[in-house]
Amino acid sequence: MESLEALELVLRMYDDYYTVKREGAFPPFLAEAECSVSDDLMTAFKSVKISSAVSREIVFFAAEKELTGERALALAEAAWNEGLTRVTPGPEHRNTDIILVILTNALSPEAAKEVKKLRRTKNYKFTFHGWSILRAVAIETPSGTIACNRMGQNLKKLFSNINF
Repeated sequence: MESLEALELVLRMYDDYYTVKREGAFPPFLAEAECSVSDDLMTAFKSVKISSAVSREIVFFAAEKELTGERALALAEAAWNEGLTRVTPGPEHRNTDIILVILTNALSPEAAKEVKKLRRTKNYKFTFHGWSILRAVAIETPSGTIACNRMGQNLKKLFSNINF
């Protein structure tokens, strides 16, 4: 399966729980998705709110014919920088995860190595106002080979169940 066909399959999968934006996505990405979850802890009578926490995920999707190490790093930097501009830290902000999903026809060993080495984290006011991390996964669609960074291990489990 070609990377563009695989992208449509993945976007349909994300459509159920995320707000997917295909047109007007931040370049160089073909699509992006966002999900926000709020968790409120109330007293037994729901008259007093004890705490509130908001978790967000911002996902950037790219489809490449051949993924090189340089291109993987460029996509990761673009996703990280754009994702950080969308974070709104505050007392109720728990975390905003920035996720990069790269679908490619050919994944070079250099690119797989660079994706595995990716590590980006940022905390806001010593995590009192939350944090952000980068999760990255690169998938070679014809063979199903997956490379991910340490924080993206759960993405590897998610995408390994899909037959590209």
